[in-house]
Amino acid sequence: MINEELRGKILNILIPQLDPSMTLNVGDKIPGGWESDIYAITAEFNSDNLYFVVRVLKGENTTVRAEKEYQDMINLSEIGVSIPKLYGFGPSGETHNGFIIMEQILGNNMGELMLAGAPEEIQKQVIKMVNLHLGIQEKDWNKVTEANYDITANPRAFINSRLERYENKLQHSSFKSIIEPIIKKLYQVNVETTKLQVIHNDFHPFNILYRLDGTAVIIDWSGVDLGDARFDVAWTYLLISSFNRQLADFTLQVYFSQKPNLQNQFDIFIKLVCIRRLLDIEVIAASNIDLDMGSSLITNFISFAEEKLEVQLDKFKERLR
Repeated sequence: MINEELRGKILNILIPQLDPSMTLNVGDKIPGGWESDIYAITAEFNSDNLYFVVRVLKGENTTVRAEKEYQDMINLSEIGVSIPKLYGFGPSGETHNGFIIMEQILGNNMGELMLAGAPEEIQKQVIKMVNLHLGIQEKDWNKVTEANYDITANPRAFINSRLERYENKLQHSSFKSIIEPIIKKLYQVNVETTKLQVIHNDFHPFNILYRLDGTAVIIDWSGVDLGDARFDVAWTYLLISSFNRQLADFTLQVYFSQKPNLQNQFDIFIKLVCIRRLLDIEVIAASNIDLDMGSSLITNFISFAEEKLEVQLDKFKERLR
């Protein structure tokens, strides 16, 4: 729950923007993954209500991370990306971590519309999602965040940066013998990033919400980065495959029809995101973190990873039981 220290800081941010007489009511915790705790908040004043969420980050360096995510979101908004309205952020304190306050989106979730919709509705939502994603990738990356690599000097810089990150994680992984040979092969593949683009790093239909007026809003920007669009599309494909492979394959067809050059060496990026997901799940399993993720989703992903990486992950399955 939100404690009194955090409650006071939230009020200090909201009152100057709203009404000194408002009453702040903290609602239920909203499922938010393993990187943050998210709480619904209602601000009541006169006869009006406004609805917010407070995203309290988990882990280390939460003050720095909250400030970066907040500034990245401002930058994204300024170049026309549809994000929730922002109200402020705060540093960690004695009893809480860094946090961000933003608008609560009260309409439908695109992922739920896809799962429950008729074929025509599913197709409509997939096309909408793909267009939103490709629209982000075409934005001016110089106005969003700083690049950690120079692809002019080294066209492989983005891919190498990912491989180096995975190698570091492998040092503490019990699956090093499976993944390390794949990484070594990927270092030798001649694949280049010729253009930096904005990547969301966790783009999927459940991170797209609709306002009551029908406006689509993209959430969860903690991982926004600059890199290769194929990596971001591969991650989206992987996540959708975990709950519906047929839907994922259709979604990928839409991406490729809209932007054919995404197909170039796409299999390399599928391998990259499979490694990322395997290492993430291992960390989560070891930490006993509840991701609200059904066992069938994990099983589906492991089957997907075995196919795409051309390995057997029996030990991985045993570890997760």
